[in-house]
Amino acid sequence: MEFTEQTRGILEHSTEFELYSLNGEPEEGTSAIPQDRFALWPTYGKVAITDQNQKTALINALYASVDAYYGHAAMCFMPHHGIHASDGKHQVDLVICFSCRQIEGKVDGVEISVLNDGTPMALYNQVLQAGGIPLDPEMKREEDSRRKDR
Repeated sequence: MEFTEQTRGILEHSTEFELYSLNGEPEEGTSAIPQDRFALWPTYGKVAITDQNQKTALINALYASVDAYYGHAAMCFMPHHGIHASDGKHQVDLVICFSCRQIEGKVDGVEISVLNDGTPMALYNQVLQAGGIPLDPEMKREEDSRRKDR
């Protein structure tokens, strides 16, 4: 399954594009759980992406990840990333779990579900950290583990 042309169009032509750091295990709790939420998930913060090249890189990494995925998703769904994009008339909200390979979201309020291979995680983390946004401690552990496996 891949993103529809409508979803791609909104992402690519968005005038508002935000990348979120999410707490994927809110019931576990940490001292860093903030009050803000994105699609029901507590957030550590968000970065407004205003540079077109950076936005294109984030979107293309996500497309490639979806296109490259094969197999089945794990059942965990503990998302650590989110994307909000709007072109002024339409919006896309994606909640992304690179660990279990699931992307859940809404396009103009209609639910969607897509699978991915997890490869954009490092890029997304880099953009969030460059914007001064903390990562969920579990996400940092997973990223460190992936680096060791290479």
